[in-house]
Amino acid sequence: MSHVIEQFISFGTDIFGLERLLRGVQAIFQIFLAYPLLLPALYPFFTAGAPPSPRLTALTLDPLKAQVNITRRALRTFNFARSFSTAYALVARAVADPQPLEVHLDIIASSLMGVFSLLETITLPDMLGVPGAALFGDARAATINVEAQRFWFCALACGVLAGAVKIANLIGKLVPGPAPAPKGGEDWKDERERLRKGVAARKAHRAGVRKKVRALLRRMAADSLDLLIPGSAVGWISSEPGTIGTVMLCTSVLTGLDVWERCGRQVAGQKA
Repeated sequence: MSHVIEQFISFGTDIFGLERLLRGVQAIFQIFLAYPLLLPALYPFFTAGAPPSPRLTALTLDPLKAQVNITRRALRTFNFARSFSTAYALVARAVADPQPLEVHLDIIASSLMGVFSLLETITLPDMLGVPGAALFGDARAATINVEAQRFWFCALACGVLAGAVKIANLIGKLVPGPAPAPKGGEDWKDERERLRKGVAARKAHRAGVRKKVRALLRRMAADSLDLLIPGSAVGWISSEPGTIGTVMLCTSVLTGLDVWERCGRQVAGQKA
């Protein structure tokens, strides 16, 4: 139990974990706003200043959802630098040595994600709603944010394609060959030990491949579902707010699992 508590503390104080947690909260708010029949479930959490009603609850949740979104964007302020750095490192590797298709797809995905994050960052002052702090004005900031969604959509699509290529390559990899044939003079004990090591090596290889495939499938599932969010924002995909909120909640859990597992490994490493 103490390990789980420490893992949660590590997750909550990790900037990526906190952003995923807030994204899940934002998604829950959007689901409640999209389905008013759910709003009475929130009445116990409101102060007794006025009798709760679906209208008053929605009037509270809507600005609260917006504030959570702004907080998340502030946490992602320098994500564009990380994305561009990742793309640059991959480009440098590709220039030095020819790389397979998935690396080039990763370069495109990281570059597009960097542009998306940069456009989000430069419009953050406009999102704050502070008089005199806006850089572009409401109309232009809205246009920039829509364009940012296009870059996000393309980045997610490239990420899904890269994941599919990686999985195909992993599945197509040959398992390690058997141990070298026994030399003359080896007795049956040496032969049994050789076969045992060969079986163990093959099992370890298959387990490693399955672990990588599961991680890639989870990421592909999250990216594929997330395509609905920017696609809906730019009008490429028709969707309802409740569906968007549900997708956000699911993908927040899927992507948050990566951070949760990393925090668990960090806690375990500190105790070792």
